[in-house]
Amino acid sequence: MEIYFAPMEGLTDSVYRRAHHKYFPGVDKYYMPFISPTIHRSLTEREARELPYADTEGFTAVPQLLTNRSEHFVWAARELQARGYQEVNFNLGCPSGTVTAKRKGSGLLACPEELERWTGEQYPHIRFTPLIDGLAEEIRGSETDPLRLARRVYDWICAHVQYSYVRDYLLIDNIPEFVLTNGYGDCGTMALAFITLCRRLGIPAKWQSGSSCSPDRIGSHDWSMFYVAPYGWLYCDPSYGVGSVRSGNEERRLHYFGNLDPFRLVASDEFQQETEPAKALYRMDPYDNQNGEGEYADGVHNIFFGDCTHERHVLSAEELPF
Repeated sequence: MEIYFAPMEGLTDSVYRRAHHKYFPGVDKYYMPFISPTIHRSLTEREARELPYADTEGFTAVPQLLTNRSEHFVWAARELQARGYQEVNFNLGCPSGTVTAKRKGSGLLACPEELERWTGEQYPHIRFTPLIDGLAEEIRGSETDPLRLARRVYDWICAHVQYSYVRDYLLIDNIPEFVLTNGYGDCGTMALAFITLCRRLGIPAKWQSGSSCSPDRIGSHDWSMFYVAPYGWLYCDPSYGVGSVRSGNEERRLHYFGNLDPFRLVASDEFQQETEPAKALYRMDPYDNQNGEGEYADGVHNIFFGDCTHERHVLSAEELPF
């Protein structure tokens, strides 16, 4: 039998947990009062006090996150991981009226479409079609560990897909199936195939896109992330893995599962993410958002393919002392 210690806000703070653990040992996990990450992506003074590094030493303390935004959850999970916490609890049980009114806690259970953003389908491209179902089960085999399952998905893509430029995503009916049936794709289509297969296997997975840089160049790039406890959100770049197969660099291929290089500039943290402010007219790319969108203020005239150009340049690059 395991013993879990439930929190009481204002009472079971960090000092209380450490004192309780010292004089009444035997608790397996101490659950902590709620943390509510916001768009500001910073901890309040109270939250910072409640998350001392000492809570990760000698006993297991589990912070609870109260949010309805995936990007806020991701930021908070990374912050907690950096502070040494190995587990977080996504609270879906708090029945308080002030919480549920904001569609948080148990209030989120009434909005299954919000929950599905983490592990479910996302039409029109992230779909559990018969092809995805069959391939996912073939990849699964007898494996049950989520980290090894994600690695199997990555290995399958590296072994069966080659890199190639593709037509605009707007012109593809189902991006993951396009990759899996044709055996080729670019960085974004491979990333979406990885995300879809992971989600079908029950592994939370999401999208990131932006720029990949080097001292002499910068270009658009897409990659993926997947969530495995107790490690949190991990990176995966299938197209760099596929490129490493082509160059015969197995060490580099292995690196891009669970890791990334530091030369990335994130522009979009979610697939099909709405622009801010929202665009009234049809987007050039309703799925990715590396280069931005535009339209005239009259709400009638769009800025579409052929109406604009965009460029990015590396102005300088230098190695800093370390």
